[in-house]
Amino acid sequence: MADRIKISLQGLENARRIIGEMIARGRNIHPLQLDIAGIMHDEVEENFAAGGRDPEWPESERVKKHGGQTLIESAQLVNSIQEFVAGNASGVFTNKIYAAIHNFGGPITRKPFESSVRLRTDAKGNLLRQGTEGLKANLAVFAKSSHKRAAERKYSSAGYTINMPKREFMKVSGGGIGRIETAAAAFISGGAL
Repeated sequence: MADRIKISLQGLENARRIIGEMIARGRNIHPLQLDIAGIMHDEVEENFAAGGRDPEWPESERVKKHGGQTLIESAQLVNSIQEFVAGNASGVFTNKIYAAIHNFGGPITRKPFESSVRLRTDAKGNLLRQGTEGLKANLAVFAKSSHKRAAERKYSSAGYTINMPKREFMKVSGGGIGRIETAAAAFISGGAL
């Protein structure tokens, strides 16, 4: 599960100390852990709904050309966000491989390559097309190994780098931290009875 991105909270030291003491005395903190994971999940969903909060995400090229919302073309990324509770930890994660580059930003480097493709031809050696009008008139038909009339076309790429901007969706806002503090305080005061 090396592809997981996790949110870890900073601060809340006094609450952590008290909760640590409760754990040492054998108290069950699972209800608090579930509350915290739920708050974190809500925060991440709000980040997607707002298109980034503090700061707002840069608009993607797809959105500039075709409209829609950045990072939500098919909603696979936002729908992959899951809550977890393990041991004394709770949070959210995603197992999407591409999540980290979207969250943290950075370069994506494509190496140079060469390859070839077999395309079907007619008896005169002309490429067969998928249709006669529109886009299909420009699309060739791939040849299987069993097709006798075929032409091989080579292609290559010089390689390139894409600089992905940072669109931090796996973060908790100040308001979310406040909600976690409130949940911890309620749990501590209820657990001390």
